[in-house]
Amino acid sequence: MQGKLKEQNKLEANSPIFEITHRAGLVLDKLGNITNANPAALHLLGYTLDQITQKTIQDINPTLSLYNWKDLYKSAHQKIQITKTEIINKQQLPLTVRSEVFGLGNSEECMYLMDDLTEATRNEELLNLITRISHIGAWEWDINSKEALITKESFNLLSKEQEQRLMSGKKLNKFLRTIMSKDNIYHFKSNMVKLMRNGGRLEFEIDAKQKNGGKQRFIIYAELKTDKILDKPVKIVGTIQDISKVSERSNDMYLADYTINKAEELIYWINSKAELTFFNNAVIKTFGYSRKELKKMSVPDLDPNFPMDKFDEIFEELKRKKYVEVESVNQRKNGELFPVNVRLYHTYYNNEDFMVTYARDISDEIKKKQFIELSNITLNQSQDLILWCRSDGSIYYQNKTLLSLIHTKEKDLSKLKINDLLIDFDFDTIWKEKQKVHAKAFRLRTKLHKEVLVEVAINFISHLDEELACIILTDITERKQTKLQLQHALDQISQLKEQIESEKNYLIEEVSANYNFNNIISKSPAYKKVLSQVTQVADSSATVLITGETGTGKELLARAVHSLSKRTNKPLVKVNCASLPPNLIESALFGHEKGSFTGAHERKVGRFELAHEGTIFLDEIGELPIDLQPKLLRVLQEGEIVRVGSPSSMTVDVRIIAATNRNLEEMVNEGKFREDLYYRLNVFPIHNLPLRQRKDDIPLLIQYFIDKYGKKNDKPNLKVPKSYIDALLKYDFPGNIRELENIVERSIILSNDGSLSVGSLSLRMHKLKGEAKDEAKEARNAFLNFEEMQKEHIMEALRMANWKITGDNSASTLLELNGKTLSSKMRKLGIKKGKTF
Repeated sequence: MQGKLKEQNKLEANSPIFEITHRAGLVLDKLGNITNANPAALHLLGYTLDQITQKTIQDINPTLSLYNWKDLYKSAHQKIQITKTEIINKQQLPLTVRSEVFGLGNSEECMYLMDDLTEATRNEELLNLITRISHIGAWEWDINSKEALITKESFNLLSKEQEQRLMSGKKLNKFLRTIMSKDNIYHFKSNMVKLMRNGGRLEFEIDAKQKNGGKQRFIIYAELKTDKILDKPVKIVGTIQDISKVSERSNDMYLADYTINKAEELIYWINSKAELTFFNNAVIKTFGYSRKELKKMSVPDLDPNFPMDKFDEIFEELKRKKYVEVESVNQRKNGELFPVNVRLYHTYYNNEDFMVTYARDISDEIKKKQFIELSNITLNQSQDLILWCRSDGSIYYQNKTLLSLIHTKEKDLSKLKINDLLIDFDFDTIWKEKQKVHAKAFRLRTKLHKEVLVEVAINFISHLDEELACIILTDITERKQTKLQLQHALDQISQLKEQIESEKNYLIEEVSANYNFNNIISKSPAYKKVLSQVTQVADSSATVLITGETGTGKELLARAVHSLSKRTNKPLVKVNCASLPPNLIESALFGHEKGSFTGAHERKVGRFELAHEGTIFLDEIGELPIDLQPKLLRVLQEGEIVRVGSPSSMTVDVRIIAATNRNLEEMVNEGKFREDLYYRLNVFPIHNLPLRQRKDDIPLLIQYFIDKYGKKNDKPNLKVPKSYIDALLKYDFPGNIRELENIVERSIILSNDGSLSVGSLSLRMHKLKGEAKDEAKEARNAFLNFEEMQKEHIMEALRMANWKITGDNSASTLLELNGKTLSSKMRKLGIKKGKTF
């Protein structure tokens, strides 16, 4: 029976529950009999396995009665029981332990685990003493229980006033969140995983939060501890140490090194053997050698003219003087020589003398000196008289040309002032008001009491922190008469040119009062009122309705309103309501969702969305289908749109400008336009005048179109005869500015002699109100009644529209009639295409 029990104990000792060998463990039955123990328990209690299996729980823990053990045994099979208690070992010594009791699944036995708190207390006191002295915190993490033990010194380093504490996994995660950012927590945990995977030791740095919002840098040392019997990791132990000050010193060293390597000066150290021991990046860049090559070099490699036989003497002299400055010539790797200014300092470092060299490439400085010398030569050879004056008029500098002309030496000139040289020259006023003088004539006195006529130019400059007047005098005595004769000739040529031009060309002048709002060209007083309305409404958010005949430039007015508004940096989106198919206009305005109708392969953004925070221009608003008008009204009232196929609305911030050549009030009466929409659009109406009411602008517009289409047709600088403009001034222009533009373009195409011809208007002269029309009326020799007048007027409109009855640029648009109404009148009056009256 005893043999069977030992065999059973061996089997249980090899069971997975005994893998936790770093803790003392006993296996007990429900009566408290000890049936097995691991090596840690045998060591803690001082028994052998045969001895301990003869004991009960009451033998090692007298505080537990059989009754209490049965209750503990029963509850242990339901949940883990943890308590702090005292046990006695073989020598009857009391030991304070933390015990943990839990059931073994379906087995009738349970596990009793013990941690020796007596030894832990002694270790803790020793550890606390060491950590307080060294300012190092310690911590331990149990891999199986997921518990962490953190010492008091660790809390102190983390600015936490807290005693040593044992934390569960959940509390540990919460604690880490209070002291670290997410990135640092991830960094810490990933290193723990790496340590458990690879074993050994790890060293890494983390940043912790401070109360004042700053950061504190720590270095973490961590080591994986493995159970020697089972060869299985059981815990990670580590330390934490504040390295903020060390990090600051490292940053200072990095900054110093960075500064030296960024310096443009060549900095290198030379030891007593003339070898290079240190050099910055400028040395590498300037000489063209690699860092590896430079480390093997000495002074003669950089300065081929250096007297190496006197190096020791020079080195000793530097030690005495501490500082020497010389100029020399260095040589690059490619053999190129370049001059340098060298400053040598002596320093003693790490028990060795060094020659610290600061060298500067002075190639540019030498070039500047040469340039200054060349400039002086140039100034002295100049034919102009050049001098610089101070604020009191005294001479600061003069070129030799001036000295030669006035027959004066430099020392004598230094006693004079500029007013002594130039007659009637008020230098004090010029200096006080900083007047820049250009090409003004004065008389210059010479030492021989002669006067030289000079042209004076003055500018003010700053030189070496002093303000000076730079005065250039040009001798114009000999060429004065020539200049007068030339000017007289030029005046005659100019007069002749003006006379010829006036005979051949009608000059168009643009006065300063002209308006020019985004290519709106006008000087007409009547049109100024329209432009004034544009200015008044631009800065507001009011809806604008622009009315007027076709071709008057309603879109230009809309662009002017937008460009003068606060929305000028946002888009202006144009929509021509007449050009969009009725079945697609809603999608174009408000957009659609993918699959909302056949062909909607992807979501489309509408024009109102594109115009968000900007302006939308709805041209030909009278052509908007009646069933779509309520949706536009909703945008005006609530600022909301709904994409086609979308269940929800969206808010847009859009200013609306509408335009039409139709009578919307009449359309409202006919039921073709919503009355509420009309009043919403007509908040600020602007009526664009037809060209026949602003004829003052016709010459300006002609010139504008000549410039535009002359370049396009490679016919620049075309002349405009007065007769050409007079002919167009008599015309009423039913097609307005657009018609004028077409006429001018056609005339440019037909021009052959560099001038526009009245003959080019012959194709459309039937539209002029001049003599041809008057003679035609007289030829009829009859007074037209009302019906005949209607016929003639409708026929005139049909001819202008090329017999297009409805739509854009049609006869119904010109006559401002509904298309059906015009067709009815044509039938009533017997008007058919090709029939004339």
